[in-house]
Amino acid sequence: MKKLLTIGFTGILAVAALAVESDPSNTVGFISQTLGTGFSTFSACPIGLAADAPAADYIAGQGIPGDVIYKHNGTAWSGYAWTADWTGLTFDYNSAFLFKNNSGAAESLVIAGDVIPVGTDLAMGTFASGTYAAWGNPLPMDIDLDVDDCTLAADGFASGDKIFKHNGTAWSGYMYNGTTYGGLVLDAGETFLVKIDGAHADVS
Repeated sequence: MKKLLTIGFTGILAVAALAVESDPSNTVGFISQTLGTGFSTFSACPIGLAADAPAADYIAGQGIPGDVIYKHNGTAWSGYAWTADWTGLTFDYNSAFLFKNNSGAAESLVIAGDVIPVGTDLAMGTFASGTYAAWGNPLPMDIDLDVDDCTLAADGFASGDKIFKHNGTAWSGYMYNGTTYGGLVLDAGETFLVKIDGAHADVS
């Protein structure tokens, strides 16, 4: 199996538009999102290369009773009802999350952490053909799949593979034509769905 998506971080600067530091530092600061009522997507960004890190370390005290966060476990979504420390929920640098805001009004979600070091090649996930899977952008920046330092063909992408992006109310699909994704941008702090065309082998 091959990597789903490898981002060569040598050509991308992750902190360009976010946090200002007085000295060189791996700390990126924070990424803040406004979550409307109902479902929104988010990724655990920026938390560096953390795996199974307690969500409480990043978002404790945020949300209100009735809110639910769903984490994709590889095959399905697992739900975690609001508690002050989001009991049981863990963050991984490339995992996918949905936030269900049941408050009736917009809420803010702020995640703070560390930037992934320049020079790191990021394996975004592994996916079987013909199924839907989910992953999150782990970088505090937007990634243009047609412009930035990605290696889609080398990583196993082929014509017919689709990535779905949430537009605030529904998922919009972008199909790979063997060369480009038609201007698809992976927004900072967001989650995406991918479906590998069942006509060719798994991409992972």
